[in-house]
Amino acid sequence: MTLVKSMTKYLATHLKSFHKRGVKRVTLEKRILGLFFTKKNIKIKPPKKEYLRCKVIRGHKRINRQIQRSTAPVRTLNKCAESNTFSMVIWEVMKKHYFSNEGELELVSKTESGPKTDGRSKRTAKEQASQNSYNSLFCREYFQSAAVRQSFFYYVEYLFSYLNPEDLCEKFDLRCCKNEHDGKCIQKWLILKKYLSYHMIEDLGLEPYLPIQEEDYFLPMLMDLENSDD
Repeated sequence: MTLVKSMTKYLATHLKSFHKRGVKRVTLEKRILGLFFTKKNIKIKPPKKEYLRCKVIRGHKRINRQIQRSTAPVRTLNKCAESNTFSMVIWEVMKKHYFSNEGELELVSKTESGPKTDGRSKRTAKEQASQNSYNSLFCREYFQSAAVRQSFFYYVEYLFSYLNPEDLCEKFDLRCCKNEHDGKCIQKWLILKKYLSYHMIEDLGLEPYLPIQEEDYFLPMLMDLENSDD
């Protein structure tokens, strides 16, 4: 069985089962997060949902500030090689969208526009954080705007534009396997990508930005993987 066929079967098994009647959304989160683990000392355990939310929302806010300052990301979650053409294309798309919605995106991307744990030094005495953490209330407020949700969709595309498991492990500070990476590692990261851009937003009771049909969502990545085997 080819890598593409194997991945398609794997995705179908996991993603379609998420929509079966009677399957709770919490099961979806646990099953997806259970594909990964964090490693601290000797303990190995799946990441918490709030850890992932915090990671990607902080990264999204940071990349918008970098776009505003015309500064290319060179480290942390947002770093990406300039030699990656696909990444640079998405970077330009994000820039265009940002400056078309600059007032709105600049406001939500400020460090002080976050939970109590963020931007303390920049927050005035009169300004108070709406929430203490990256809980559902804060995330729902953050993604309330359609422009922010569209920007975040592009951001997730950017994060996964270089589909290299070890690179993604380093970026997210997660592990997808205990040994050498294989085709299943790529499948796991694609599922996480799907979760971040679609299911995480949907779980907040909001409409995800999805410019193409959901069933075709993985096609660009599948084609990229198929071509890489030539």
